[in-house]
Amino acid sequence: MAENYFVFGDEDYLVHAKIQELSSRHSSEDWGVERLTAWQDVQDKLCTAAMFSAQRVFLLDYGIIAAEKPSPEQFRAALAGHGNVLILYAKTKPDKRTKLFKATSKEAQLIEVTAPRGAELQHWLVSRARALGAKKIESRAAAELVFYAGSNMFALENELKKLINYHEEITLETVRTLAVRDAENSIFALVDFVVGGNTAAALNMVEELVRGGAQIPYLLFMLSRQYRFLFRILFYRQKGYSTAELQKILAMHPYVFKKTCQQAASISIKDCADNLQELAQADYDFKTGRGQGLSMMQMLILKLVKK
Repeated sequence: MAENYFVFGDEDYLVHAKIQELSSRHSSEDWGVERLTAWQDVQDKLCTAAMFSAQRVFLLDYGIIAAEKPSPEQFRAALAGHGNVLILYAKTKPDKRTKLFKATSKEAQLIEVTAPRGAELQHWLVSRARALGAKKIESRAAAELVFYAGSNMFALENELKKLINYHEEITLETVRTLAVRDAENSIFALVDFVVGGNTAAALNMVEELVRGGAQIPYLLFMLSRQYRFLFRILFYRQKGYSTAELQKILAMHPYVFKKTCQQAASISIKDCADNLQELAQADYDFKTGRGQGLSMMQMLILKLVKK
């Protein structure tokens, strides 16, 4: 009997966590989890694997199916006709008005995850810190971490781990002087090397970050965040805004604003836009399993430096 789940939401961390939960619930020692990478895979593997005595668990990115455009009737028949477990996922909110979504919803259990915001996000951060081994985390420290690092939960967890490795009690002072500033300095240094055309230094830096434990989703998020800052500054400068006007409009932290303005002097708005596209492609490749690990990040850096 087919078991289908469709996990989706606008927060990678929560989608990933739900996928892990479902995978662990259904996979056994005999059968692992296998990723499907194309509509043909669905037909060749998912729908012909029922001969095995035990159910198998398959993962499938909904974006792949949406891009390859099988008929909704074909996809619904595939979902209904297999004898395994399929975890379909989208790390964004799919368009619920499409025929494909409606066909999927008839054959799969829909699980929509919602990212916490505001005070709810700070409460999650406190709970997660304790789960990771922190003896104490000040509420002001949690709020400050959200302010500096943003709402991306991969990035926040990465910062928590570094803070806890430094000290089991997380205070406002340690957040301000250690975690976020250290993370931003690493990303600033990496972007400095990229916009300055220093390929060797950029490759060494990204290798150091990955081997030091930085997760790929975190690095992609932080790089994309910095390039978005760069693009906004370049865009408004092109419109003739002064530095004072820019700082007021963008409402960026003074430290971040100062560093980003320095980098903006070494890159054009077109190159910045091109690099944002490269980062978006790398994010897609990582999420669909087409790119993984240090080698993917090294290839990305080479593309960014060439722009």
